[in-house]
Amino acid sequence: MLQTRARYGFRTAGFLLALLAFAAPVRAVTSVCVATSQELAAALGHVNALNGADSEYMIRLRPGTYVNDLPSAGHAFHVAPNRSNQTVILSGSWSENCQVRHYDGPRTTLLGTASRRALEFHLDDGVHTGNRLILQDLDLRNLLFNPPQDNVAACLAGAVGPGNEATIERLAMSLCYTMQGQMASVLIYNSGKLVFRNVLVDGGGALENGGIGVMTVDQGVSYLSQLTVTHTKSLGPDSGFGSGIALLNAGSAVTHLTNSVVWGNDPDPDTADLYLHGPGITLTRVHHGKLKTLGGAPAANVSPSVGDPGFVSAGDAHLRSDSILIDSGVYSPPGGAGSYDLEGKPRKRGVTTDVGAYEAPVPDGLFEDGFDQNAG
Repeated sequence: MLQTRARYGFRTAGFLLALLAFAAPVRAVTSVCVATSQELAAALGHVNALNGADSEYMIRLRPGTYVNDLPSAGHAFHVAPNRSNQTVILSGSWSENCQVRHYDGPRTTLLGTASRRALEFHLDDGVHTGNRLILQDLDLRNLLFNPPQDNVAACLAGAVGPGNEATIERLAMSLCYTMQGQMASVLIYNSGKLVFRNVLVDGGGALENGGIGVMTVDQGVSYLSQLTVTHTKSLGPDSGFGSGIALLNAGSAVTHLTNSVVWGNDPDPDTADLYLHGPGITLTRVHHGKLKTLGGAPAANVSPSVGDPGFVSAGDAHLRSDSILIDSGVYSPPGGAGSYDLEGKPRKRGVTTDVGAYEAPVPDGLFEDGFDQNAG
C-alpha cells in the first residue's frame, strides 16, 4: 500500500489519493491525481518499488507540462513494475479533481531534456510476468536529447518481455530530436504483446530515423494501427532504417500494421518512409511514401495506397474532406482500432474507420453511423 503523503512529498491540497479494496483475494486499486513533475516522479517511484497488494495503480495527470529534470536519478519518468500481475495506467488530460477526462481542452505534455527521455518503461526484467502497462492521452517532446550513451529514442523508449503487455494509445509526439542516435520519437523492443494505436508523430530527427522503430522478437506480437507519421528526418548521411516507421522482426515474431499513413518524411529519395526487415510482417490499408524491405517482402500488403494523403496542410495532419483516407480503413484491425481517435472522437464516425490518427468530421446531413438523416 502507499505510505504517507509526507514520505513521498505529496502536497496535501490538490493531490488526490483514493484506495479501493475489493473482496476479491488480495486485490486493491490505487488512483493518484497528479499536478506537478515532483508528484509524477514520486508516483512512478512508488510503482517501481511496490511490493504490496496494489494490483492496479492509476496515475491521472492534469493538463500542463511536466519536465523530466528533477535532480535525483531515481526520480525520472520511468515505469518499471517491481512485482507480477500488476496493471499500471498512466493517462493525461484529466480535470482538476481527476474525475473527468477532457479531450477537447489543454493536453498533458511530458518534456524530456538533454539527458533524459520524456518517458520510458520496462516490462522485461526476466522475473515478473502478468504485468500490463497502459499509456493514454499524452504529448511527448524533447528538443535535444544528447546523453553520452544510450542516445536512442528522445521521447519514448520501452521494452515488453514475455508474459507482459503494453497498450499505448492517443499519444502525440512532435519535435523529438536525438543528435547522435536512432528512432528519435519512439523505440520499443517487444517479446510480449504490444498494442500501439491512434498515435501521431509530426516532426523529429535522428542520425537514423526521426520517427518510430518497433523491434519484435522471439514469440512477440505487435499490433500497430491508426498511426500518422510525417515530417520526420534522418540527419546523418545514410539511414539504413529510413525515417518514418521502421519495423524489424526476428524469430517467430508477428507484427501487424493497419490503417496507418506514413508519408512526407525525409525528402532524400534514398530514405524510406516505411522500412521493413524480417518475416511475419503484415500490412493492411497502409498509405505510404517510399518503401524499403529487407529479409523478404511483407507477409501481406492488403489495399496499400500511395500519393498525397490529403492532409489539411503541411503543418496539420488532419484529413481534408476530399482525402482518400476517409472511410477507407479496416473497421476491426488486429489488436483493435481503439474506441477513440487521438482527439477523443469516436472511431467509425462515417461508413467505416478512417486511416491515420484522426477521424475526419462527419459531413453535414449524416449521422455518425454513416446514415443520411435526410434520406427517405
